[in-house]
Amino acid sequence: MLHRAVRTLAAAALLLGVAACSGGVAAPATSDGAVSFDRPVTIYIPTPAGGTFDIVARGLAPALEEELGTTVLPVNIEGGSGAVAAARLAADPANGHQLLIVSRTISTLPYTGAPQVDPLSQFAPVGVVVKDVAGLTVQADAPYDSAAEFVSYAEQHPGEVHVGTSGVGSVWHAAGLLLGQAAGGLEMEYVPYPGGRDAGNAVASGEVEATTISPAEAVAMVEADRAKMLGVMSEQRSPLFPDVPTLSEQGIDVEYAVWRGLVAKQGTPDEVLAALETAVRNAAESQTFKDAMAHAGVEIAYEDAAALRGHLEREDELVQDLFGPLGVLTTRPER
Repeated sequence: MLHRAVRTLAAAALLLGVAACSGGVAAPATSDGAVSFDRPVTIYIPTPAGGTFDIVARGLAPALEEELGTTVLPVNIEGGSGAVAAARLAADPANGHQLLIVSRTISTLPYTGAPQVDPLSQFAPVGVVVKDVAGLTVQADAPYDSAAEFVSYAEQHPGEVHVGTSGVGSVWHAAGLLLGQAAGGLEMEYVPYPGGRDAGNAVASGEVEATTISPAEAVAMVEADRAKMLGVMSEQRSPLFPDVPTLSEQGIDVEYAVWRGLVAKQGTPDEVLAALETAVRNAAESQTFKDAMAHAGVEIAYEDAAALRGHLEREDELVQDLFGPLGVLTTRPER
């Protein structure tokens, strides 16, 4: 698995290497100064199909097409815990025709083997569109039926409980660590997978005992009786699992919300970024997107570009504080 990760990060570095050779101009402006997108806009999705990134990007695309007046193409580019997709955007022209959907995970990349991928210096925030939460999902036949029973089991079997994550330093890795800390310092093993849906499948197939992916990513497996959810890491219960209590209700004081938004390449002209920000805001507030997210059980939580910049800056500090003691931060951003 480590060798595969090294190869994917090397591929990401090669993609970045062509950035200096990438040409292109900004999106053209009409005679009255308004930005016009005359070519398709691509949204890079850094994980496989079926995860929350994929659900959100494909749910947003139709509404964003209406706002931009052009085709919006969601494209899955997995690998390197998101480094390959990020490198692809960094190698593209700064013209606003390519976007990347990101979450808190983007901030771990420069510290976990991809120092050339730095969200604070290479990407321009466009806006946050949704937030989702972590949930504790376990095997359907697990010998525990509540979060408290899971914690008790993990305490009695230190190092034997394996928790599937969406990659080293990913949001669901962070969620698992925070759960373990809040439960008194559980000793669990964290197993990285390409995406949240893959981590969920690992639970359903018996590869790992638990995962802390979102309810939206777990619902299909739970409904098929291939897994069960024991609790959600939020202030309120998930609309997808109204009968499943929060972890706080079960005596475990922990919450973990994950924002997801869009970034463009740094250097994209201000007027283009402004047009994208307006389009994303309107798309996020559209009935089309509301219906798609309601069906998926994902909460719409629009925030503007400045707010996303603040999230990225704070997350950069959190990554160092949370993952630093684990020894998984092997590189530093090239700032």
